[in-house]
Amino acid sequence: MLKAGIADYRSFARDVLAAIPDRPVSFECSPTNCRELEAQALEIASWGGNVNVKIPGHQHKEGISGRAHRRLSKAGVKLNVTPS
Repeated sequence: MLKAGIADYRSFARDVLAAIPDRPVSFECSPTNCRELEAQALEIASWGGNVNVKIPGHQHKEGISGRAHRRLSKAGVKLNVTPS
């Protein structure tokens, strides 16, 4: 996103969702720890019902991110978990 010159991720996401309101769209988290991963994922998920949250599937220094994945899934967040 930075390479493409996108400075405001939320604004970019709003534009994408306005253009694609009826198809699944993934937006990526860029956390530095599990707590931040969950906070970012919950915010991104709130942007729309067709939003999938792309999150890393690796272990963070604070602990295994799989715990965060389970909590987010139980909270109804649609996840797109990718290997790092």
